[in-house]
Amino acid sequence: TFQSEQVYAHFCGSTLYATTSQGSGGTFKPRHWLEAVGYAQASCFATEDCRTGNCNFTPSASGPTSSQQVGSTFTLTAACNGADCSGVTYAWSGNGISGSGTNKQVTAPSTAGTYTYTVTASKSGCSDKTSNVSVTVVPNTPISLTFSLWKAGTAGVRSKVKDIVNGETIQISSLSGSQMNYFIDIANGTISNTPGGNNYNQVYFYLNGPGFTNVGFNENITGAGNPPYGIFGRDGGGTPAAGNYTLTGKVYHGTTLLAEKTLTFTLSDPCEEKTIVMTDAVDARVMSLSGSENTNYGSLTEICASAWTYTGVNGIMRSFLNFSELANIPAGANILSATLNLYGVDQSQALNTMGNSTELNREFDSWISQITSPWQENTVTWNNQPSIISTNRVSIGTSSEKWNYNVSLDVKQLVKDMVAKPASQRYGFALTLQNEVTHRTLLFSSSEAANANKRPKLQIVYTMCSGVGVYPQ
Repeated sequence: TFQSEQVYAHFCGSTLYATTSQGSGGTFKPRHWLEAVGYAQASCFATEDCRTGNCNFTPSASGPTSSQQVGSTFTLTAACNGADCSGVTYAWSGNGISGSGTNKQVTAPSTAGTYTYTVTASKSGCSDKTSNVSVTVVPNTPISLTFSLWKAGTAGVRSKVKDIVNGETIQISSLSGSQMNYFIDIANGTISNTPGGNNYNQVYFYLNGPGFTNVGFNENITGAGNPPYGIFGRDGGGTPAAGNYTLTGKVYHGTTLLAEKTLTFTLSDPCEEKTIVMTDAVDARVMSLSGSENTNYGSLTEICASAWTYTGVNGIMRSFLNFSELANIPAGANILSATLNLYGVDQSQALNTMGNSTELNREFDSWISQITSPWQENTVTWNNQPSIISTNRVSIGTSSEKWNYNVSLDVKQLVKDMVAKPASQRYGFALTLQNEVTHRTLLFSSSEAANANKRPKLQIVYTMCSGVGVYPQ
């Protein structure tokens, strides 16, 4: 009898245990209970209850998966696996912390490094069990990475062009025909195989773009000297090509990531020819006939230049045409060619049944001129029509074709004049007769034509060179 409690010895699985009643039905007591109540020879008893499952639990500690800055706050969490997790309590320790509970708020140490924290799981009648979690703490001033573009070569030839900014466009001409190299510079770090602080020993640096797929290195740089480090080594290089590129850099100590950076940029060849085929047109014709001066004809399937009589009354028609893509030509572009294609009307689709005025032996020579004031396809009328100028206008000659008269016009000078203006002031082209005297008519399909192949088209070829062989610096 101990402490007024009757205790019995009981074998369970060939091991001697203490229990509070005779037989196997009582409450089993492990050795440390016997020792606590003064039984000096308790060593012959087992340390835990023999009944299967009473201490079947395994604790696990977890914390943040990413590095934490010095002085920041993070959470440690305890979890339990097993059939006997009920009644388990948790106590935290390590690096000066204490406390209990499933979750523990922790302030990161003031010195960078990797720290281990321990959770101790306890349950009455069972031995304590522990689990550890490690947290990496980094300085408040983290390692920073800079990528730069260099003219390649050995010392004395190699020279820095610029630091690369994410999303920027770099003219190939700025390299003056040299090969290129890319360098990574690392600030706020120290090369060392000893972990802690901002010590690092592994650098990852790769280039992807036209002609370059995962070109670079992933190396331990201890003994390689101080940064910067080049994609092609210090002295090597590659030939620049126009296109979009990605640079990715990472700095580690061992397998611990300390800093990373990815940026994209574009290398541009200003003298590379660019071709734009414009089909997104707006157009409308206007009419001077009494009663029609304020009528908008922006939804018709034809544009025309005409001077005709309607029940004995003269009426003149003019047409206006613009392409939305004209605004996309960069200011200062060197226009190499510009071709305006207009397509004739098929008789079966014609709204104007007289067609081109060939059968009257009347010339219908017309002008394509530059529009110099705003207009809208769905509101323009004879009375509010835009202004036009004659500078560099292009002539359309008379044809013997009454229907399906197609023209391909060189409008290079007109387009050059337009591109010299701000994008918002590129108002397009006007189609007018050279001699607005009856009876003359010239018909073309409009942007509303059912047959998309009949709609107006403007093709422009340009570069950003100021001239052949001349590269802007």
